[in-house]
Amino acid sequence: MRQQNVLITGISSGIGRSAAVFLAEHGFCVYGTVRKQEDADEIKALNNPNLIPLLMDVTDKVQINTIKDQLKDIPLAGLVNNAGIAVSGPVKYVSEDKLRRLFDVNVFGLINVTQAFIPNLELNGKINGTPGRIVNISSVSGLIVTPFMSPYAASKFAVEAFSDGMRRELNHTGIKVCIIEPGPIKTKIWDKAMTEDTSDFKNEYSKMAQHRSGFIQNTIDNALPDVYTSRSIYDALTDSNPKVRKIVTKNATMFKLIRKLPARWLDYFAGKRINMNQIEKNLKNH
Repeated sequence: MRQQNVLITGISSGIGRSAAVFLAEHGFCVYGTVRKQEDADEIKALNNPNLIPLLMDVTDKVQINTIKDQLKDIPLAGLVNNAGIAVSGPVKYVSEDKLRRLFDVNVFGLINVTQAFIPNLELNGKINGTPGRIVNISSVSGLIVTPFMSPYAASKFAVEAFSDGMRRELNHTGIKVCIIEPGPIKTKIWDKAMTEDTSDFKNEYSKMAQHRSGFIQNTIDNALPDVYTSRSIYDALTDSNPKVRKIVTKNATMFKLIRKLPARWLDYFAGKRINMNQIEKNLKNH
């Protein structure tokens, strides 16, 4: 059997790094993008010949086109759009610069990369008999929005919409589009979250910023090991009839049930989860 090639964006750490290593260890030749040379060097130091780092920022179309030219004759069995960042904060105050950066990476970056490499997925069909697949890394935040996660959730809702559109538009080509929706996963992203800029949490929301570390720690305590997302990505690439959507979290079944609740019930439970009543107390005390 001919070795299958896959391109994964954002493999310097977290879900992307775990998936890249997992796929390389399970027979794929993995082309993985990183933004910094030191990250590329770190990947090379793993000494896995099936793991090939590429310098590419998903927000830089010049770099995307450079890699596109470099891989133009490489059939891709899969494109995993993983690169992403998180921005949180109250909609009332979150800065426009942060929002634009968030959408540049999570949405426009995903679209630009997909458009660039669809020909490689089609080429896989011509050479290996089966067109490649697109696996987009979304989030449970692309299904349900909790307070202060509106910016991140909005970007993931966009990923969900584009994924559904891609799946229907590309159906005639044989290219399958799958969505992985992780809940909390044990990665270094939570270390970054602990030190994230909280300047957008001000005025009536300032107390919430002080309690963020507690919320984050509780999330970490309930997070799954990253091998769960890696396995789900592998399944999306290899199953003969892969799931369109796969929620990866400890309480996936409960999550599916919660999504069906009336909107105002969701409002109540989402607010209770992060102690929104604290804001009302703060306002009364001013």
